Amino acid sequence: MNSKEFIGEYHKLDYVEAQAYAIKKRRRNDSTPQIYKFKFKLRVAKVLTYCSYILFFYL
Repeated sequence: MNSKEFIGEYHKLDYVEAQAYAIKKRRRNDSTPQIYKFKFKLRVAKVLTYCSYILFFYL
């Protein structure tokens, strides 16, 4: 989507506001803390599955 389409879509805002909105949106999309949270959740899930395997095989 090029900038003219973007301005057309958000024609209620003026050009500067539209650009600021785009930058904010982009910044919200590449939120790295969410990725770290997801990786942490994955690690926790792996540990839990390993623990459950150990319990299952040794009991």
